Amino acid sequence: MYRPDLFRSKKSLFEVEEKYQKSALSKEMAGMYKGKIEEFMKKEQPHLESSLSLPDLAERLRIPPHHLSQIINTHFNQNFFEFLNGYRVEHARKLIQEPNNAHLNLAEIGHRSGFNSISVFNSAFRKVSNQTPKQFRDNQPG
Repeated sequence: MYRPDLFRSKKSLFEVEEKYQKSALSKEMAGMYKGKIEEFMKKEQPHLESSLSLPDLAERLRIPPHHLSQIINTHFNQNFFEFLNGYRVEHARKLIQEPNNAHLNLAEIGHRSGFNSISVFNSAFRKVSNQTPKQFRDNQPG
């Protein structure tokens, strides 16, 4: 096997927590940061920027990047890109459901949701929704 990492399962929550065993981030501070992250993501929607990086988001939140990464990994049980793509897919779903957007093609919806490419959009959408954006659109009433 040239890429044995492809066949490894996701890390368990225990393994993730063990990774951060020596972290200086307290549970109280992590809980506070988690709320701050959720509020910021909903209010400011930085996930719509296709070039958003973990250091960029950390700077905007005024949270050290290693703490942001730890919170995303332990409290959301995702990596940074899974975390962003969850918000992006949710935004895309709303765009698809909006009747005023019926004229938009799926590539445009993906782009407006923060995705750089249609293939990444399709993959992320399928992973989050268990269907492609086209299947989701085809199943909308009307």
